[in-house]
Amino acid sequence: MIENLAIFLLLGPLNPPLSLFQPFLLSTIARSKLKYQA
Repeated sequence: MIENLAIFLLLGPLNPPLSLFQPFLLSTIARSKLKYQA
């Protein structure tokens, strides 16, 4: 989750379109959850 927050904070000032950024964030969160569960 910390790396996701870092990515969000880095991209925040750029104001990326949410429709483009959200799928990337969700896939990153999903991958991190799978990594921690394994």
